[in-house]
Amino acid sequence: AQGVDIESLGGMTPDPSSNVTTILQLISGATGIPTRILIGSERGELASSQDETAWLGRIDERRVNFVEPNIIRPLLARLMELGVIPSSTDYRVEWEQDDGLGEKVKAEIGEIKARALSHYANSMDAARIVPEREFREVVLGLEPEPDGGFPEELPDIEPEPLSPDEQGIIDNACNYDHGDGLTSFERKALELLGKDESE
Repeated sequence: AQGVDIESLGGMTPDPSSNVTTILQLISGATGIPTRILIGSERGELASSQDETAWLGRIDERRVNFVEPNIIRPLLARLMELGVIPSSTDYRVEWEQDDGLGEKVKAEIGEIKARALSHYANSMDAARIVPEREFREVVLGLEPEPDGGFPEELPDIEPEPLSPDEQGIIDNACNYDHGDGLTSFERKALELLGKDESE
């Protein structure tokens, strides 16, 4: 229109990232869920081993301190009261064992233990300072050595006797075929190879 100046008013869209980050941090702090695990691999970043360890520890704590006393045991008590399951007071709630360590951390610990064992085995006076039994249990975290020690050799195990049918199959397979001097096993092998018996 004549005599009218039109001016474009630019709109400024505020950046919500700072507010989103603050809210996520508040949620993470309130729930105990590490931020990287809470939002996932948003930018291709995987949760660090510390985050994973903290989260697994949080899950284990939740199982023991809340889920078992407030959910599982009251449910079992109610089912026993209704006669759905046999009544018993001698039971234990077992969870899948998890030490809270990620696969990467476990691999690193295994490498460190293997290196420690190598140094221990190659040190002449190491056993005088730290006895082998103590090194095995404390440093390597293995089961205690039996009082009588580990057997040097495994005991011989006698094979179970064959049944008459099984023995008959073996005897029949090992019998020579009259005329060519080949066992049944050898004849079958030649058939599979596609060779003539005279070759």
